[in-house]
Amino acid sequence: MRIEGCLCVITCSSSSLILDDSLQIIRDSVPFTPPPGWFLILAGRRAAHCQQSSALIPSQLQQAYYQQIAPSQCNTIAIIDPGTNNVSSVLSDLATYRSTFGLSPAQITLYNQYGQPLQTSNARAPGYCSVTTDSAQITEQQLDLQMVSAMCPCCPLVYYAANSDASDDLFQAVQTAVANATALNTRVVSISWGALESQAKITDQIDAYLFNHTGLVFMAASGDTGYHVSYPASSQFVTSVGGTALNVDAYGNRVSEVLWTSGGSPGSGCSAYISRPAWQPLGACGNKRTVTDISATAGGVQIYAQGVWIISGGTSSAAPIISAMYAGGYFGDVNSMSYNSLAGSFYPGGLNHDRLYDITTGGSTQGCTATISSAYLCTALPGYDGPTGNGAPSVNSSMQFPPSPGLRPPSPPAPPSPAEAPPRVQSAAILIPIILSSCLATALYRMVV
Repeated sequence: MRIEGCLCVITCSSSSLILDDSLQIIRDSVPFTPPPGWFLILAGRRAAHCQQSSALIPSQLQQAYYQQIAPSQCNTIAIIDPGTNNVSSVLSDLATYRSTFGLSPAQITLYNQYGQPLQTSNARAPGYCSVTTDSAQITEQQLDLQMVSAMCPCCPLVYYAANSDASDDLFQAVQTAVANATALNTRVVSISWGALESQAKITDQIDAYLFNHTGLVFMAASGDTGYHVSYPASSQFVTSVGGTALNVDAYGNRVSEVLWTSGGSPGSGCSAYISRPAWQPLGACGNKRTVTDISATAGGVQIYAQGVWIISGGTSSAAPIISAMYAGGYFGDVNSMSYNSLAGSFYPGGLNHDRLYDITTGGSTQGCTATISSAYLCTALPGYDGPTGNGAPSVNSSMQFPPSPGLRPPSPPAPPSPAEAPPRVQSAAILIPIILSSCLATALYRMVV
């Protein structure tokens, strides 16, 4: 089924399928052509209701990835998304998801891209515009919020609503999250959006300006259209997250996990602009960054959005899953980790390499052809490969975890008042050689299904 130029792929185990037209993505009032420099990372959104669904729920994800071991830490997670004008709906849907699956009520605070607290009736700043509808934005927000909730229920959440999905607004929100990280005790930022690196032409200097910040770890989804490199997943200061298809038994135990290729496939490949970080082994990309580092399920997860249960996924589910596991202490003591020690720990010889399940089957990503000389860049193979990195989480009770002073962290410091909110800094997007004149023209498409 094609939705206004985007291929909508429906996957469901049940023969009874109800399409939800309210979740159509990209309902432009005028014809839209992606501007130079930004692109549609995924060709649609999966949204379906199934009477008998195989979509994964929190207990299954917890069992498959860490055997439902209680988190050793409860660190704050920041999520950055384009905003919506219905914050009450976002909070209500999140509360329904968490209560349905027996998760404690969310500790969540919401801010605009400048760090000012959001009102429940209006999350946008004046002049907001976007190519996506509220329906699409709310669904993406719920996917991010509910996946971190599923994997670390005790972790406080800080949500930054960018004014739009334009690059300058999203990067402004990134800079605000960095500026407020200490005050809000934020330790990890989850990002489920990106841009085609070959058009954005990021440099090492711009990359460091955006994401090289001591004490703060960034996770970014690698994309959903196969063999290509997107930014910020290609950043040397970001942990790049690919996608798998996780199959579990009735108790949530992993039966198999393969490369995700149904309805999309994870981004992978060599960066053309970002240097290979010291922690990444030399490979086919030479002195350039290779995408990805780690992966998690992108197949089908159950979420609650706009008052209905739907199936969603893509690497937009994988990135918040890994973010939450990091915040919960499943990859080691967050207080001793940094972007390089975390991402590097997933590679052979690293602390977390033995906490991963190697993804060896599932075929190749979209766009993987015989002309690509190094098959591992786009095909699931034993050991490291581009689409799934070093594998998916496989934590068990025999592994040592840092001691915890208690699961419930102290309340974070009071947020900055509007008067104290960080001023708008020069947008990182201005440093990128893409200058477009209109809000519609600068729209950054989302990396979602």
